Amino acid sequence: MNRSSETEAPQRGVTLGALISALICAVALWLLIAAQSPPKPVPADADQSGFSALRAADALGRVLDLQTPHPLGSVENNRVRARIMTELTRLELNPEIRGRFVCASYGVCGTPYNLLARIPGKDHSKLVVLAAHYDSVFAGPGAGDAGASVGAILEIARALKAGPPLAHDVLVLIDDGEEAGLLGARAFMQDPEAKQVRAFINMEARGTNGLSRLFETSDGNATFARLFAQHLPHPSTSSLYYEIYKLLPNDTDLSVFKAEGGTGVGMAFIGGPLRYHTPVDDLEHLDLRTLQDQGDSALALARAFVAEPGPLKAKTDAVYFDVFGRFIVYWPMALSLPIALLTLVLAGIAYARLGAHRPRLIAVLGGLLLGVLLLAVQGVGAWLVLETLKLLGLVETRWQVNLFWPSLAFMLLTVVFLPADRSRVFKTFGVDPAQPWNALFGWMLLLWLLSLLLWQVLPGAMYLTLIPVLLATLALIIRPGSKHWAGSMLCLGALITIGPMLASLYESLGSGILFALTPLSAMVLLPVAYAASKLFNSRTKFLALLICALGFGSMFVIPRFTLHEPMPLAITLVQGPETSRLSVSSEVRLESPLFKTATGLELRPELSLPWNTRPNLVGPVLNEADKVALPTLRLLGREPDGNDVIWTFDLRSARSAAVIGFVHPARWGRSAVKFNGIGTSQGAKYDRDALSGGYLSWAVYASEASFTIRLPAGDVPSGFVYDRSPELPVAFAHLNTSRINAQAMPVHTGDGVLAWLPLPSEWPEENRPGAIAADSSAAPEAAP
Repeated sequence: MNRSSETEAPQRGVTLGALISALICAVALWLLIAAQSPPKPVPADADQSGFSALRAADALGRVLDLQTPHPLGSVENNRVRARIMTELTRLELNPEIRGRFVCASYGVCGTPYNLLARIPGKDHSKLVVLAAHYDSVFAGPGAGDAGASVGAILEIARALKAGPPLAHDVLVLIDDGEEAGLLGARAFMQDPEAKQVRAFINMEARGTNGLSRLFETSDGNATFARLFAQHLPHPSTSSLYYEIYKLLPNDTDLSVFKAEGGTGVGMAFIGGPLRYHTPVDDLEHLDLRTLQDQGDSALALARAFVAEPGPLKAKTDAVYFDVFGRFIVYWPMALSLPIALLTLVLAGIAYARLGAHRPRLIAVLGGLLLGVLLLAVQGVGAWLVLETLKLLGLVETRWQVNLFWPSLAFMLLTVVFLPADRSRVFKTFGVDPAQPWNALFGWMLLLWLLSLLLWQVLPGAMYLTLIPVLLATLALIIRPGSKHWAGSMLCLGALITIGPMLASLYESLGSGILFALTPLSAMVLLPVAYAASKLFNSRTKFLALLICALGFGSMFVIPRFTLHEPMPLAITLVQGPETSRLSVSSEVRLESPLFKTATGLELRPELSLPWNTRPNLVGPVLNEADKVALPTLRLLGREPDGNDVIWTFDLRSARSAAVIGFVHPARWGRSAVKFNGIGTSQGAKYDRDALSGGYLSWAVYASEASFTIRLPAGDVPSGFVYDRSPELPVAFAHLNTSRINAQAMPVHTGDGVLAWLPLPSEWPEENRPGAIAADSSAAPEAAP
């Protein structure tokens, strides 16, 4: 074939090439969309050695029963634990309960009760751990987070027992106190079984539907990547997910396991984020397809990890990603740079074979600058659109119901933002518009350079821009001089690597990142626009603009929240020594009509607690009759220890609240305080104390506890004590009615009553026990 035949072909041939290019991209787009749907649930009468979402859902229904919140230390938590024990006993696994008082590194303490059960294999000295937590937050029943994982583990345990013999034991760990502060995981790492673990498989959720994604691994994940590729039935994973997750202020139980030297993987589903930690995180909204997806993956990995003869932790990491949910491509991280260099060599060969149509290097650099300019225009333009929507009050929270169509509109903005006269833009950079190779090779060079940048800063994300260049280069080696094949392969590669980001970016990071959809879409479509510019004429741009207008216009019509995906809004009655007032927490802006309807209160920004650094939305002072009993603090003694003095206190909630707490000046540090004789343990990726301002806060999931403070001689304790109970008093039931009418519900810690007292400024000289702040009349007024 003559290398110049394509450019010299009549108009009909060019049009056919453009249509073929568009068809390839359309098929790839269809495969990408199809890959976002979880598999169908397997019926209950299916093969007993496989996973059935219907069987798992039946077990979960028995465990959750009335579907009420069951946070650490609550009566309902005890009931859920007993039901799980019944399910494990039914499976003849001889489960046991273990409790231990522990404290998180950021000052949350409690006594989690973990459930452990072994599925025996031939070798009892090694373990693969299947882990999930059974506690919920105060606001919701936790069917997704993480009841679905509990149901999945029960079904996986049954399937493992019914399947082939295991090489070594699998340990079921259904832990407690994860929502409080990963406390169950911290407690398990002090158990003797922790030293036998080869790998953890941790199952989580941040929603109620969607794909279950393998988003986290430990370091040295090359073996895991190989096992993912060999065994996952419908994979959704990539090394990019872990690179991003490492940058986020999020933790799971796996964070604790890894901090203590463990190795493993984490999976979660994140669809339906508006239901996360709310009352509608229930069985009704849990997608059984998602449960099937999570269960299939965890069962496959459990069998693969047990059967792997060598160590599961490798000496190196891997780059890996799934291709439309059908298979996984992976390579050792050490090969990334050689692959990039090989791609450059192949691209050079393809460039040389263009012959007379080979662009000058200066023109290629012009094409590179053109790509940079277009991406910058796309990103800045989309950001301005998003900021305009925010100013109009149409984007008020991190997640809201009506952002699906606007998300599609942001993707199509990439077509709208393409320059109307590309010839003029091309010429600005010294690029001949009659030669698309200038722009195509410039674009390939830009992507290749971006892959080198990613190799330096996010090595697991290098594949994002390298794979499209590699595919386009191979296409040009096979079909020299075919601009349509080059453009379509660049588009195909981008749909493989960047496409999953387009599909999950909003659910992963929220509305603030919507503008990024536009430049990411440009990375998919620009190569096609270069190679088949006739497909992106004025009519195409007008159609894209019309769809964008309809997408953004839908925000004026579609409600932002529904009772199935509610507006997050929690109300707390704050009782101080002098006054009682309501404090409202929500992402929705104070001036929003939605917010005013949801509360029915006149609110103003103000510090609701003296140790807070950020104002809350505070309501009017309440009546004397609305006050609650305040916590009681007793000094039990103080003992000199070298140059320090150890002060010992007893803290109790007079109303048997679910949580008690102590707040002290940050200058003391966490190490100065111990609750029930226990100090903090490690196992979090980020330092929450860095955001605490001038105070450090402790929370203990109990109604009473003792604590000690080690202070330099001459220094005296100061700060505050508090207790918190869930739910508002009956007198405030009308507030819940207003909230429901506005499609809002409590979230996370939910509604509650928080009562606080300041520590006194003076202490008795005698070293004797006594009540220091037993009631509000004995307490001095707190400083603002």
